[in-house]
Amino acid sequence: MLFYWNEQPDFHLDARVVADAIARSCDVGPMTCKDKLIVLDGLAAAYNAPMQPMLMFSSMWEVEDKAGLLSPLESGQLWRIKGREEEVLATMNYAMGMTEMFTAMAGDYPLLLRLSIYAAAIHAMVSTYSPDVVHVLHCGDLYDAAELLRSMDESRFSPLNLACTVRAFNIAGSEQDEFVMDSLGLFLFGLPDVQVHAHSVDRGEVESDIWPLAHYLLDSGDVIQNGD
Repeated sequence: MLFYWNEQPDFHLDARVVADAIARSCDVGPMTCKDKLIVLDGLAAAYNAPMQPMLMFSSMWEVEDKAGLLSPLESGQLWRIKGREEEVLATMNYAMGMTEMFTAMAGDYPLLLRLSIYAAAIHAMVSTYSPDVVHVLHCGDLYDAAELLRSMDESRFSPLNLACTVRAFNIAGSEQDEFVMDSLGLFLFGLPDVQVHAHSVDRGEVESDIWPLAHYLLDSGDVIQNGD
């Protein structure tokens, strides 16, 4: 996860602000804040994990090579800022990273809880430190930070929305308007991503099928078998 600012921000990150936001919305128990690190001690104890899960924040750095910020695939799938790509990219001048460290050794936590912690941390960072852009690295999503904050404050928002994105690809040379749509991001949670190969149907209908299927996998695990 990367947060970007247009102008160099003047603040010292207080990890306690993020930890307090997590505590208000998630049942995680005691946490320890060490400079740019949040250790979820209570969560490890509750799940008998040999290693505590953590959130770690980087120092701020100035972006010097904007050409390397996005991969070619990501650049073609920026549907959350469609039509404003250059405007948004122009504000990505100073960056800070947030790393979620829920390793296999850190225990087997419910995915919705893990995503809820992730969402609470993002909300706290955006509402407190006002970045201009949020880049969800594992799925390539690029958000206008203010728009993301508004969507997170809506009652219909689900932390599952941060788990993946949906992409669309045309199939070259097709005579039937063939295309592929897939999810990207479920792999981070040890789950298969969803892929649909279709033609002669509305892409919006296909996308509306992929999202609930991806959410079902996140909620239920890898339970779909061939033929189901």
